Amino acid sequence: MWAIKLDGELGDGVESVRGAKTNIWTLVLAVAFALVVSALDLLPQFENVPWYGLFVVPVIWVALWSAEDDVFPIIAVAVVATSLAMIRSHIFVGIWAPASIVDRLIVASIIWLTVLLAILRKRARRTFKWITLAGRQWEPDKPANQTNHKDQTTK
Repeated sequence: MWAIKLDGELGDGVESVRGAKTNIWTLVLAVAFALVVSALDLLPQFENVPWYGLFVVPVIWVALWSAEDDVFPIIAVAVVATSLAMIRSHIFVGIWAPASIVDRLIVASIIWLTVLLAILRKRARRTFKWITLAGRQWEPDKPANQTNHKDQTTK
């Protein structure tokens, strides 16, 4: 199922790559927000209000608050938000008029562009952490690195 956020940190402040996972409550609140926006979008009283633009918010929320090695939660919330955004363009009964499919496709493309940018950002951040971790491992004279005082190149 979902892993609860664990704070596994190394002694020098660099977070372990396998340590942190996305908090389940972040995902629950993001999906709940998307469901509220969907309910507002389907209300006939608010037919002319563009609620569908708010479907990007839960995706951004999860992208910002998820762990760096968790890509699945972002994709899962994006699938839910895209599905909910497209509902009104395909389902209309009685007084509900069908929504413009072009507007909904623009919102869906913004959602998936956000997912792409979030994944690329997380990948770059992980790479930076690995470079930082590797650099700290081999610094011979840094006082914070107590386990590696002698030069590793000479044995």
